[in-house]
Amino acid sequence: MRTTGMLLAMALFIGTVGLSHESGAQEFENPPGWAWLIQPMGTSSSSWSSNGVLGENRETCAGGFELTVALRKTEGSSYRAVAFDIEGGRHELTGYGGSSGDLTMMTYSAPPENLSYNQVAFAGIEVLSAEGWPVASEEAARRAKASGITTLPLPQVGENFEFEVVGSNGFEVNNTSFAGKVVIIDCWATWCTPCMKKMPKLKELSDRWAEQGLEIIGVNFDQDQGKAFKTITELGLNWKHIAVPPSAEVRKAWWEVSGISTLPRLLVMNKSGVLVYDGRQIEEVEGVLIELLGEPGNR
Repeated sequence: MRTTGMLLAMALFIGTVGLSHESGAQEFENPPGWAWLIQPMGTSSSSWSSNGVLGENRETCAGGFELTVALRKTEGSSYRAVAFDIEGGRHELTGYGGSSGDLTMMTYSAPPENLSYNQVAFAGIEVLSAEGWPVASEEAARRAKASGITTLPLPQVGENFEFEVVGSNGFEVNNTSFAGKVVIIDCWATWCTPCMKKMPKLKELSDRWAEQGLEIIGVNFDQDQGKAFKTITELGLNWKHIAVPPSAEVRKAWWEVSGISTLPRLLVMNKSGVLVYDGRQIEEVEGVLIELLGEPGNR
């Protein structure tokens, strides 16, 4: 907790570059779409500040490597820490954390069985900007297809939204099946409080515009599909639901291709198959439906 407070407090005053230890002399390549926010630097010193980011690395009690960073995030961008071992091997670290105002603090780590503290030679921070997302998504989609994984594509408002997804529950959906209809894609999970809070309103929209041909596709991210199916039945969510397989490999592919990392996520396609809305507010979706389908008659 002391480290967290110090980093967030110090980040308020970031404005200059000041490395507290040596920078890596060698060049490190990025995957497609990604770029270095902080070039990998040697880890001989425990703390550094550079490019508006504060960092501190340490050895965990179990002998693993841990890196805590404080930064100001840019809307639409994603960040991750990457470590390089003494043989040049690349390791993308797992992170967790939170935000305070416009500041974000993340702690990234690797289990000691994968990467011990003494094996780490360099560590840096990568950023995937809004401009880089399409490039990274395209490359991730090729990898997913080669592995037999289907996901939604990266949502881009104003573009055709073409997809073919097979869920672990055996259901399959594709955009051609809904030609000429307005479609809502609802990404949700039972553990997501905002997801469940909006369900009565989503069901209301389904009922109100049913005669105009509105279609809804549910994309469920529950680990326990039995719980999800029970909820679907109890709430009468009588539209098709795709169950995203719970394996870590599949979930990572979904994030890398579609960028869907937080729930709920609501997508709306018009009758021509063009994505016209990408957001989280069911009230905004209602406004979009009025624009696309007109006010439904009183029933």
